[in-house]
Amino acid sequence: MADLEFNTITDSLKDQLSTLYSSTTMSLWFNQLSIVSLDEKQAVMLAPTEFKKNILEKRYLTVIKEILGEILGFDIEIKLISAESEESLKPAAPVKEEQDEDISAYKLRFNPNYTFENFVVGKSNELAQATSLAVAKRPAELNNPLFLYGPSGLGKTHLLFAIVNEIRKNFKDFQILYVTGEEFTNELIDSLAQKKPVAFREKYRNLDVLLVDDIQFLANKL
Repeated sequence: MADLEFNTITDSLKDQLSTLYSSTTMSLWFNQLSIVSLDEKQAVMLAPTEFKKNILEKRYLTVIKEILGEILGFDIEIKLISAESEESLKPAAPVKEEQDEDISAYKLRFNPNYTFENFVVGKSNELAQATSLAVAKRPAELNNPLFLYGPSGLGKTHLLFAIVNEIRKNFKDFQILYVTGEEFTNELIDSLAQKKPVAFREKYRNLDVLLVDDIQFLANKL
């Protein structure tokens, strides 16, 4: 089968799973699941980590098998593999001798078009804009931590990126990381599963600036 067919079947599977499980469960365990091969007897599905593969096998394999059988119209066996185990079978990539000039680029995703200069200020967000600008001018000195909240469409993410761009302009050596609440949660879970909590702590403690978007995702999870 073509990849397009795999994607269609996977989407149908996730649609039906979403009627049974919460959005949090879907995000943690199912959203990154994909079909990599399929025949009349077996579907091979790829999970991002060995830990998530094990959880899927223990908790959800039966329901995945039932739903996939309904979609395909015949009974099928499920084999789960992980990206980690597949990666371990590949030959090691050559180590690059030269490092990128800006190491923080590896740790940062940002939109350079979002700045304080082009942020539209109104009564609903003028306090947030002024406070964000003050934080960007004097990071870790004022309003630390800074928590932005409010309805969608008021520019919270724009302000996050504006803070990043302003800090990068004035503090070029700063190590900056932007993550979503979901990414932070998944990374924490994986670090615990792989028994690497020290590496997780060191990564975040060595940052100069950490920005977490959609931080409400962490509510009642940690």
